[in-house]
Amino acid sequence: MNNETRKRIESINNGIAPAGYKKTKVGIVPEEWETIRLGNICEINRGGSPRPIEQYLTTDSNGINWIKIGDAEVGGKYITSTKEKIKPTGEKKSRKVYSGDFLLSNSMSYGRPYILQIDGCIHDGWLVISKYQHRFILDYFYYTLCSTQVQKQYDILSAGSGVQNLNKELVSQVIVMIPPLPEQQKIAEILTAQDAVIALMQKQIELLQKQKKAFLQKMFPQKGCTVPEIRFAGFTDAWEQRKLSEISEKVSKKNQDMVVDEVFTNSAEFGIISQRDYFDKDIANSENIDGYYIVEPNDFVYNPRISTLAPFGPVRRNKLDKSGAMSPLYYVFRTHDVDCGYLEYFFKTNRWHSFMHLNGNSGARSDRFAIRDEVFRDMPISMPQDIEEQKKVGDFFSTLELTITLHQRKLEIEQQKKKALMQLLLSGKVRVES
Repeated sequence: MNNETRKRIESINNGIAPAGYKKTKVGIVPEEWETIRLGNICEINRGGSPRPIEQYLTTDSNGINWIKIGDAEVGGKYITSTKEKIKPTGEKKSRKVYSGDFLLSNSMSYGRPYILQIDGCIHDGWLVISKYQHRFILDYFYYTLCSTQVQKQYDILSAGSGVQNLNKELVSQVIVMIPPLPEQQKIAEILTAQDAVIALMQKQIELLQKQKKAFLQKMFPQKGCTVPEIRFAGFTDAWEQRKLSEISEKVSKKNQDMVVDEVFTNSAEFGIISQRDYFDKDIANSENIDGYYIVEPNDFVYNPRISTLAPFGPVRRNKLDKSGAMSPLYYVFRTHDVDCGYLEYFFKTNRWHSFMHLNGNSGARSDRFAIRDEVFRDMPISMPQDIEEQKKVGDFFSTLELTITLHQRKLEIEQQKKKALMQLLLSGKVRVES
């Protein structure tokens, strides 16, 4: 970014229109850009549903695509197919839409635009924007509808009208900025290229995550086997099974003297984390945690709360390099005669799930798994006899997770870069040669 551009941005941010710019209702924009309400330049309509819908659904080949919210991929740009079709007789009671039209969800995802790549009909959970092509290039229009400038207008207009979702009248009032078509094309190309970089990085992360999942299956023995499918060279001994009670002790030390004042929680997604980080505040009263267990670095914690990610509750290791207090609802244990890294990833497999299924139940609360401490301690742990092999397994997965984390951080940087580019390019603060 050159000095001239920096001065221009600074001037606009201070509310001063530099040479070649003008003040409008939506801010300071280039003089050759037009600002106009959406309803004045394109058609906006709401969908409709033939009722009862069950009588109009069909599997016939001549059926019309019935486009539902679930047909839009989360975070996606296009709608390319539908799971259901309706009979041609339902078209008159619905809204016909065409490839190239834009759909907006008027409640869920609140104004998130999708580009249609199919023809079909939409229900009243959608708004459709059409006949925009004489003023907008498709991709530029997509980024405009995604922009912070437009999303903020939705919030302001909906708050002022008292409605809780989008409607035709509200969207029609949104003011958009329209550069000359050649400039629209250049802006769209820059943002599309950035999207391509982001998509590639997302695919790389997905591939690494799939590899991790596959290795977790193949580097720990299947039921009835004494060795894993994939093993490090130089190790040939059969793996052994030991009870959890043979390699760990339950932590029973309470926080009676308030040795620690920070409360931890055990999340299936994030592992052991401070409540302050997880909830953005302290949930437990610091004056009432004297009955909590003290969790030291490398201690393990079993959380009986079940979820999609942890159908029997997560077992995670404290990797925070500090001690904290943990609710007595959790089972805390400290290991010996086993590599902590190995055991951490053993509990990220499903090898212990069958034991839990056979020896516990969901109890009175459907969100918690019930198993007695003394039974939990009888859990069989499959492990290499050689501690060096244990360490190699733990180090392998630790390195793989670190690689995934680094890729995720790079992805976040690129996403922030795109966000900044959108704000600068779509506001006209940074110009591109057309």
